[in-house]
Amino acid sequence: MPALLVPALAFGFAAWVAWRSRSLAALRFQAVVAVAAVAGVLSVSRITGDVYNYLIRWWWVIGALWWVSIAWSLWCGCSSVLARHPRQGRSRQLRAGAVLAAGALAATLGFSVRTIDGVGRVGTPDGEWYVQVEPVVGELVARAPRPGPALVRFRGTRDASVGDALRLQLERAGVPVVVDDDLVFKFGGSRRASDHPPQYVVWVAMGSAVTEMEQGPVVSGTLEEIARWDPLTTEQRAWLVAAQERLASQLRAAGRDDLAEAAVSGGDIREARGIEGVDDGLWEAITAARLRGDPIAVLIGPPGADPGVSADPV
Repeated sequence: MPALLVPALAFGFAAWVAWRSRSLAALRFQAVVAVAAVAGVLSVSRITGDVYNYLIRWWWVIGALWWVSIAWSLWCGCSSVLARHPRQGRSRQLRAGAVLAAGALAATLGFSVRTIDGVGRVGTPDGEWYVQVEPVVGELVARAPRPGPALVRFRGTRDASVGDALRLQLERAGVPVVVDDDLVFKFGGSRRASDHPPQYVVWVAMGSAVTEMEQGPVVSGTLEEIARWDPLTTEQRAWLVAAQERLASQLRAAGRDDLAEAAVSGGDIREARGIEGVDDGLWEAITAARLRGDPIAVLIGPPGADPGVSADPV
């Protein structure tokens, strides 16, 4: 909330200037922007679950209009003051223009520095997925059989958009991609696998599904693993698996079987913190390790092969 103090004070001051200078058009514009901002806050407050960036990206427009309305009101106020002194209007206009230009430059530089610093700390929207995708794209594109088409399926406890990213990279490399019927709504009927039989199936496994796939269909020879990436070393991954099992035991003892399942599968365990009988230090260590990224593996197999696992629908 402190970060909103400067924009709010600037907006209020600009509205006061517009009212004092009788700049009704600028004041009406600020009123419209204020209503839009209030409506935006109410809209965001009704979002349940995670607030994904694409749900609030329209706030960029409201933010831009917020500052444009402030600038317009201040300009109208200055113009009104200069109009009352026609004899000294020219010199005053030059001085006022110089002051406004210097102020605008200082404000632009200040906000630019804050924005660059914020981007450095927050990162690109959905940028966390680039870390997992980039290490496996090269191997996938190089080893994907031609001419295709390839049926891509995702298996994991996290965002299936990673599978979408690899579908895009295959298409860019000239390998046509088809999808199962339950994904036609996203990719269109022209990519329906039942209408265009695939040459092979690409399985994208993430999180705990990597171990599940490697210990099952890879060992049996049903699938071939062509790319893999893990941000943790073998020892760190083994510690994390054991630590998640300990946390799951504590959660089961506390009567939270749902969170226990999430702990061992890589699911959301935010609610586990603070539960009586749960070691908060263990929770923090697990969370820190998870934030380094989930393992990802890309596997290929024939269309008729049954790996013994089901694909997540989205």
